[in-house]
Amino acid sequence: MKKTITILLALALVIALSVAGTFALFSAQTQVVTNTFAMGGLIDEGGLTLKEHKAVQNSDGTYSLGTEEVVNNNYIVVPGVNLPKDPYIDVTFLENAPLCYLFVEIVNALPQGLAFSVDANWMPLKSGETQVTGPNGGLVYVYTAGGADALQFNNSRTSLGILADNQVTVSKDVATLGTAPKLDFYAYLSQAVGVSGPQEAFSVFNTAQP
Repeated sequence: MKKTITILLALALVIALSVAGTFALFSAQTQVVTNTFAMGGLIDEGGLTLKEHKAVQNSDGTYSLGTEEVVNNNYIVVPGVNLPKDPYIDVTFLENAPLCYLFVEIVNALPQGLAFSVDANWMPLKSGETQVTGPNGGLVYVYTAGGADALQFNNSRTSLGILADNQVTVSKDVATLGTAPKLDFYAYLSQAVGVSGPQEAFSVFNTAQP
Protein backbone atom coordinates (compact mmCIF):
# COMPACT_ATOMS: atom_id res chain seq x y z
CA MET A 1 0.00 0.00 0.00
CA LYS A 2 2.82 2.43 0.82
CA LYS A 3 4.48 1.78 -2.54
CA THR A 4 1.33 2.62 -4.48
CA ILE A 5 0.92 6.05 -2.84
CA THR A 6 4.47 7.05 -3.75
CA ILE A 7 3.85 6.42 -7.46
CA LEU A 8 0.69 8.55 -7.50
CA LEU A 9 2.44 11.53 -5.88
CA ALA A 10 5.23 11.37 -8.42
CA LEU A 11 2.72 11.34 -11.26
CA ALA A 12 0.90 14.39 -9.87
CA LEU A 13 4.17 16.35 -9.74
CA VAL A 14 4.92 15.70 -13.39
CA ILE A 15 1.48 16.94 -14.44
CA ALA A 16 1.86 20.17 -12.45
CA LEU A 17 5.19 21.00 -14.10
CA SER A 18 3.73 20.41 -17.54
CA VAL A 19 0.88 22.91 -16.95
CA ALA A 20 3.26 25.60 -15.70
CA GLY A 21 5.27 25.40 -18.95
CA THR A 22 2.34 26.66 -21.09
CA PHE A 23 2.50 30.28 -19.76
CA ALA A 24 3.54 32.97 -22.44
CA LEU A 25 6.81 34.92 -22.21
CA PHE A 26 6.61 38.45 -20.79
CA SER A 27 6.81 41.15 -23.60
CA ALA A 28 6.41 44.91 -24.24
CA GLN A 29 6.20 47.22 -27.29
CA THR A 30 6.76 50.98 -27.90
CA GLN A 31 4.67 53.34 -30.00
CA VAL A 32 5.76 53.98 -33.63
CA VAL A 33 8.09 56.90 -34.45
CA THR A 34 7.13 58.26 -37.89
CA ASN A 35 9.21 60.68 -40.00
CA THR A 36 7.72 62.55 -42.96
CA PHE A 37 9.59 64.70 -45.46
CA ALA A 38 8.40 67.52 -47.72
CA MET A 39 10.35 69.80 -50.03
CA GLY A 40 10.66 73.30 -48.61
CA GLY A 41 10.88 76.60 -50.49
CA LEU A 42 11.29 80.33 -50.16
CA ILE A 43 8.32 81.76 -52.06
CA ASP A 44 5.27 80.73 -54.06
CA GLU A 45 5.10 81.52 -57.76
CA GLY A 46 4.88 85.28 -58.11
CA GLY A 47 6.31 85.83 -54.63
CA LEU A 48 9.21 87.87 -55.99
CA THR A 49 8.52 90.87 -58.23
CA LEU A 50 10.39 94.02 -59.24
CA LYS A 51 8.38 97.07 -60.31
CA GLU A 52 8.28 100.85 -60.15
CA HIS A 53 5.57 103.47 -60.36
CA LYS A 54 4.76 105.10 -63.66
CA ALA A 55 6.46 108.45 -64.26
CA VAL A 56 4.10 111.02 -65.74
CA GLN A 57 5.46 114.13 -67.42
CA ASN A 58 3.98 117.41 -66.26
CA SER A 59 3.32 120.42 -68.49
CA ASP A 60 6.50 122.16 -67.28
CA GLY A 61 8.73 119.24 -68.29
CA THR A 62 9.13 117.77 -64.81
CA TYR A 63 7.94 114.30 -63.86
CA SER A 64 5.78 112.93 -61.06
CA LEU A 65 5.22 109.35 -59.99
CA GLY A 66 1.69 108.01 -60.21
CA THR A 67 0.12 104.99 -58.54
CA GLU A 68 0.23 102.60 -61.50
CA GLU A 69 2.86 99.85 -61.17
CA VAL A 70 4.95 99.31 -64.30
CA VAL A 71 8.07 97.44 -65.39
CA ASN A 72 9.49 100.24 -67.56
CA ASN A 73 9.47 104.02 -67.83
CA ASN A 74 10.51 106.43 -70.58
CA TYR A 75 11.83 109.91 -69.85
CA ILE A 76 12.60 113.05 -71.82
CA VAL A 77 15.64 114.57 -70.13
CA VAL A 78 15.76 118.28 -69.38
CA PRO A 79 19.13 119.58 -68.08
CA GLY A 80 19.03 120.32 -64.38
CA VAL A 81 15.68 118.58 -63.84
CA ASN A 82 15.90 115.43 -61.72
CA LEU A 83 13.86 112.37 -62.67
CA PRO A 84 11.76 110.49 -60.08
CA LYS A 85 12.37 106.73 -60.16
CA ASP A 86 11.38 104.29 -57.42
CA PRO A 87 12.21 100.68 -58.39
CA TYR A 88 11.28 98.32 -55.58
CA ILE A 89 11.23 94.61 -54.87
CA ASP A 90 8.17 92.91 -53.42
CA VAL A 91 8.86 89.57 -51.76
CA THR A 92 6.48 87.29 -49.87
CA PHE A 93 8.07 84.33 -48.15
CA LEU A 94 6.45 80.98 -47.51
CA GLU A 95 5.69 80.04 -43.92
CA ASN A 96 8.73 78.39 -42.34
CA ALA A 97 10.96 79.46 -45.23
CA PRO A 98 14.67 79.33 -44.38
CA LEU A 99 16.93 82.36 -44.22
CA CYS A 100 17.71 83.80 -47.62
CA TYR A 101 19.80 86.36 -49.47
CA LEU A 102 18.16 89.03 -51.61
CA PHE A 103 20.19 90.57 -54.42
CA VAL A 104 19.73 93.33 -56.98
CA GLU A 105 21.78 93.75 -60.15
CA ILE A 106 21.94 97.25 -61.62
CA VAL A 107 22.97 97.66 -65.24
CA ASN A 108 23.96 101.31 -65.55
CA ALA A 109 24.21 102.62 -69.11
CA LEU A 110 23.43 106.23 -68.23
CA PRO A 111 25.52 108.98 -69.82
CA GLN A 112 27.72 111.37 -67.89
CA GLY A 113 25.57 113.93 -66.11
CA LEU A 114 22.87 111.44 -65.04
CA ALA A 115 23.52 109.74 -61.71
CA PHE A 116 21.88 107.86 -58.87
CA SER A 117 22.73 106.48 -55.43
CA VAL A 118 21.81 103.06 -54.09
CA ASP A 119 19.86 102.98 -50.83
CA ALA A 120 22.05 102.39 -47.75
CA ASN A 121 20.36 99.03 -47.04
CA TRP A 122 21.99 97.61 -50.17
CA MET A 123 25.66 96.72 -49.80
CA PRO A 124 27.98 95.95 -52.72
CA LEU A 125 28.46 92.20 -53.07
CA LYS A 126 32.22 91.71 -53.28
CA SER A 127 34.62 88.93 -54.10
CA GLY A 128 37.76 90.09 -52.37
CA GLU A 129 38.03 93.79 -53.21
CA THR A 130 36.06 93.55 -56.46
CA GLN A 131 32.32 94.06 -56.71
CA VAL A 132 30.56 91.05 -58.21
CA THR A 133 29.15 91.37 -61.72
CA GLY A 134 25.79 89.76 -62.47
CA PRO A 135 24.70 87.66 -65.44
CA ASN A 136 23.55 90.81 -67.28
CA GLY A 137 26.80 92.67 -66.81
CA GLY A 138 25.62 94.93 -63.97
CA LEU A 139 26.97 95.43 -60.47
CA VAL A 140 25.38 93.33 -57.73
CA TYR A 141 24.22 94.42 -54.28
CA VAL A 142 22.94 92.32 -51.35
CA TYR A 143 20.17 93.58 -49.08
CA THR A 144 21.02 94.02 -45.43
CA ALA A 145 18.66 94.49 -42.49
CA GLY A 146 19.99 95.52 -39.09
CA GLY A 147 23.49 94.66 -40.22
CA ALA A 148 22.55 91.12 -41.30
CA ASP A 149 22.46 90.10 -44.94
CA ALA A 150 20.38 86.93 -44.43
CA LEU A 151 16.65 87.60 -44.18
CA GLN A 152 13.54 85.85 -42.90
CA PHE A 153 10.17 87.59 -43.01
CA ASN A 154 7.92 84.72 -41.89
CA ASN A 155 5.25 84.69 -44.57
CA SER A 156 4.89 88.47 -44.78
CA ARG A 157 5.00 90.74 -47.81
CA THR A 158 7.84 93.21 -47.77
CA SER A 159 8.50 96.05 -50.22
CA LEU A 160 12.13 97.15 -50.48
CA GLY A 161 13.24 100.28 -52.34
CA ILE A 162 16.50 100.30 -54.29
CA LEU A 163 17.49 103.90 -55.01
CA ALA A 164 18.28 106.55 -52.42
CA ASP A 165 15.78 109.42 -52.62
CA ASN A 166 13.97 107.57 -55.45
CA GLN A 167 15.47 109.67 -58.19
CA VAL A 168 18.02 110.03 -60.95
CA THR A 169 19.81 113.34 -60.73
CA VAL A 170 20.43 115.36 -63.89
CA SER A 171 23.21 117.93 -64.06
CA LYS A 172 22.76 121.27 -65.79
CA ASP A 173 25.48 120.63 -68.34
CA VAL A 174 24.09 117.47 -69.96
CA ALA A 175 24.73 118.00 -73.65
CA THR A 176 24.11 114.60 -75.20
CA LEU A 177 22.75 111.24 -74.07
CA GLY A 178 24.81 109.13 -76.47
CA THR A 179 23.36 105.87 -77.76
CA ALA A 180 20.82 103.70 -75.92
CA PRO A 181 21.03 105.28 -72.45
CA LYS A 182 19.20 103.11 -69.93
CA LEU A 183 19.08 101.89 -66.36
CA ASP A 184 17.99 98.29 -65.75
CA PHE A 185 17.32 96.36 -62.55
CA TYR A 186 17.18 92.61 -61.83
CA ALA A 187 16.27 90.94 -58.53
CA TYR A 188 17.43 87.54 -57.28
CA LEU A 189 16.63 85.42 -54.23
CA SER A 190 18.64 82.50 -52.86
CA GLN A 191 18.62 80.38 -49.70
CA ALA A 192 21.25 81.31 -47.11
CA VAL A 193 21.50 77.99 -45.28
CA GLY A 194 23.80 75.38 -46.75
CA VAL A 195 26.17 77.91 -48.33
CA SER A 196 29.19 79.73 -46.97
CA GLY A 197 27.89 83.24 -47.63
CA PRO A 198 26.13 85.55 -50.11
CA GLN A 199 28.96 85.22 -52.66
CA GLU A 200 28.45 81.47 -52.94
CA ALA A 201 24.66 81.86 -52.92
CA PHE A 202 24.73 84.34 -55.80
CA SER A 203 27.09 82.17 -57.86
CA VAL A 204 24.14 79.93 -58.81
CA PHE A 205 22.75 82.71 -61.02
CA ASN A 206 26.01 83.24 -62.88
CA THR A 207 26.76 79.54 -63.33
CA ALA A 208 23.20 78.87 -64.55
CA GLN A 209 23.70 81.11 -67.59
CA PRO A 210 24.36 79.37 -70.94
